[in-house]
Amino acid sequence: MAVDTWDSTTRGGRRGPRLAPGPLAAVAVLALGGAAAGVPPGADEARTQGRRHFTEGAALVQQARWAEALAAFEQSAGLYSHPVTTYNMGACERALGRYTRARKALFASLAQHDEQGAALPAPLAEQARAYVAEIERSLVRAHVVVSPADATLAVDGRPLAEEDGGGQQLRVAGTAAAGPGAVPPPSFTLLLDPGTHLFTLARKGYSELFESRTVAPGSTPEIAFEMARLPARLAVTANLEGAVALDGLDVGVTPLTLERPAGKHHLVVRRAGFSPYETRVDIAPGERLDLDATLVKVRLVSRWWFWTAIGLPLAGGAATITYAATLQPAPYDCGALGWCIHGGR
Repeated sequence: MAVDTWDSTTRGGRRGPRLAPGPLAAVAVLALGGAAAGVPPGADEARTQGRRHFTEGAALVQQARWAEALAAFEQSAGLYSHPVTTYNMGACERALGRYTRARKALFASLAQHDEQGAALPAPLAEQARAYVAEIERSLVRAHVVVSPADATLAVDGRPLAEEDGGGQQLRVAGTAAAGPGAVPPPSFTLLLDPGTHLFTLARKGYSELFESRTVAPGSTPEIAFEMARLPARLAVTANLEGAVALDGLDVGVTPLTLERPAGKHHLVVRRAGFSPYETRVDIAPGERLDLDATLVKVRLVSRWWFWTAIGLPLAGGAATITYAATLQPAPYDCGALGWCIHGGR
């Protein structure tokens, strides 16, 4: 069979190349006939039902109704497991363009063949190995790097399956049951079908990442995912309207809500004639922190020893006026950029 013959088609919502089926239908029908003959007609109910589903699958293969045939074979295998049934499941997956799943089923068929003492007819065992070799040449082997290292990853709505990679971190896409992503190694080799795939990454404190990638048959692409940290949100209120400075920059007046990078920040709220409210905060990614500043009015000092200490006369109002003037901060000028944030949250 020529492995470089491709047909652009849509399989299960994913558009990608499909290996030409060639003599697959004839091979599968022969396999089905052999397996059906191996199930004794007088067996128990499970075998009887398994044989019936097997026969249904055989008829559907002859009509090239691969998805329906696969469902029938899966029902048969659930009742009575046989390497020929598993072989035909792999043949159907291959015809549907789902090569990692076909590879898994064909490997399983050969394993059953060995465990059950050559239960798979020799021509089918040879054909299974030929299909596996053909699929291996067509699969994509991508080197994937994920950051942050503890993010979960799903491909086409499925977590990745772990496989022995002979000393390297190897994961396979498409063979695990549908479900949420799992945490893979920070750097690994990903085996997946050629075509277009949707990668989904998630981690607390980071924006969920959805990224579509199209990969060519037999390619070895480098794929890196870098997730963005969520910003932190800081909501500031006060008992009186006050000017707010964050990390030394004027950002507006209370009440206001700010979005800033997560981490440590220095916040000050000021109002003329009031003691400033000052605090340091440490906000996690995606976290909202509510601060309620209390501004306290400044009390003028009138004791005789205070005025004597600063060298000002006690008589007249000049000292009081001068001292009060020193407490007035410069008018709020909306910061170095000349803009203000007004309004509520």
